[in-house]
Amino acid sequence: MTVGTSELASEAFIHEVVTMVNCSYGCRRLNEMDVNRRLAMGDDGEDANRVLHLAWRKGEDGEQKLVGCCSSTKSVGWAPRGCGHWGLLVVDQAAQCSGVASALVAAAESRLCDAGLGYVQIEYDFTCGDPLSERLFRWYEGKLGFKALSGEPPTDVPGESEWRSCRKQLGSTS
Repeated sequence: MTVGTSELASEAFIHEVVTMVNCSYGCRRLNEMDVNRRLAMGDDGEDANRVLHLAWRKGEDGEQKLVGCCSSTKSVGWAPRGCGHWGLLVVDQAAQCSGVASALVAAAESRLCDAGLGYVQIEYDFTCGDPLSERLFRWYEGKLGFKALSGEPPTDVPGESEWRSCRKQLGSTS
């Protein structure tokens, strides 16, 4: 696990991040300029508000291969003071279900906790009956211990979508 900096900002690496993120999201979530900007944020070290955590695995050729990323932000405009945020969690399809996402979340939450923050917030779109969406719900609001700010369980109408904002205390289940 590393924090991305502009030192990594080669054209090939930026393209790799853009491709991995956009394939995972199924849409154009990021472009090259976005990735370059996010990597440069890591140049501020401990003072950085937002950084991009990067997960690596040794490939068959012995080279390190990017297998995931997640951003963590100490202060966002839509969460209260003392509440950090993580998002843009992506794991390469070939590395899913192997602990990469858990390691990225642990790195993001550890950084926020080390910064003295007591809570972390996430948001995601939930679609009832969609297997991937249901899987994320069980992971975020089950295993990771996030609670919806509305306090309401997700919709139970198949095909209906809702935006879920969730928060948890840092240092709790994760």
